[in-house]
Amino acid sequence: MTKNIYNALRVWLINFDYHLTNSFVFNWESDYFAISKSGYVYEIEIKVTRSDFKADFNKVEKHNILKSRKGKMPNKFYYCCPIGLISPDEIPEYAGLYYFDKNRYPLISIIEIKRAKFLHKDNYLKEHWFTKKLMNKFYYKYLDLKRNKVKT
Repeated sequence: MTKNIYNALRVWLINFDYHLTNSFVFNWESDYFAISKSGYVYEIEIKVTRSDFKADFNKVEKHNILKSRKGKMPNKFYYCCPIGLISPDEIPEYAGLYYFDKNRYPLISIIEIKRAKFLHKDNYLKEHWFTKKLMNKFYYKYLDLKRNKVKT
């Protein structure tokens, strides 16, 4: 199901310039990471079980950074899960919530339930440390794809 959610998010965020999955961009791994044409960074945590959602809050440093809005973080932070798995009232004030509707897949199957607030409005694409980090991520993903293609 996670792969279907990744694909659905790519369609939902089709106007975004860059998309990465399972990448360590800030001080934690992001399930889904996208950058809008205006340079805003969205991080989306994909949750397919209740226990996985609850375990995410064991990442205390990450949530303290998001809550305090101090440090390097995405502009917006979302959770995405199958319909009804997480209730909107369980979502922290600094986060948003998308539902994945498997019955509408592969069409537009993402529904915005709670809009995420901006944590900040900095444009990281203008910052050298960020663009260098992104270039490294894309480069190593490219190498992985190339290696896997050669093996098959």
